[in-house]
Amino acid sequence: MSPRRLQMLMLAVFCVAADQSVQAQTSACRLGRDLRTALGFGVLDLAALNVDQQAETSIISAATSFCDENRETIEPLIVAYKSARDTAFHNYELGADTTASDQAVLDAIADLESEASEVISTMSGFLTGDQQTLQDQIAGHHLVETSLAALDLTSEQETAIRSAQRTRDAVMRHGKDRKDDHKVAMAQTDFETALSGILTESQVSKRSSNASTIRQHIDDVQSVQDGLCQ
Repeated sequence: MSPRRLQMLMLAVFCVAADQSVQAQTSACRLGRDLRTALGFGVLDLAALNVDQQAETSIISAATSFCDENRETIEPLIVAYKSARDTAFHNYELGADTTASDQAVLDAIADLESEASEVISTMSGFLTGDQQTLQDQIAGHHLVETSLAALDLTSEQETAIRSAQRTRDAVMRHGKDRKDDHKVAMAQTDFETALSGILTESQVSKRSSNASTIRQHIDDVQSVQDGLCQ
């Protein structure tokens, strides 16, 4: 083999290896994204926490590294979580009972929390004390939308909110009903009415503030994530 041929072959091998490395890293970052979403460090959650770019970058990097180093154990749990989540959404689309499928999502999240306790602690370490408290509340109210999950809810309130959400989502995620603007509007109105009887006046005000914070920061948070996870 000529020296030039050998050089070209070595270059080709290097390029393939580099490409595979990038793909693996991208995959790890995507796994990290799904892990963070399940654990209360997703885009909406970080927007609600109003984290700065440095903290968000550190959180994303920690999740990515954890998934890369623990792929054999964490990836099957992430796959199981996504499957449970997709099944739950599919049940809403079909108008089927979602109680069991919602519980399956919670069970999958619990498995992730157990396996990923180390990286949860690491990611929390990049937050301020107030942000840690808020993130604990968000992570403690899985399946509750973020502006509500960020509230200091009692167990009774969480149960009532999840029930109201389930009723609303039975319309808003239904394959046919979600295309009916009137039904969707009525479902949201009924949900807001239910919340008025569940939340205290101060919680209603705080929820509005949480929603405003999310809207204000969601684009910046998403942009940082997109830049790191191509």
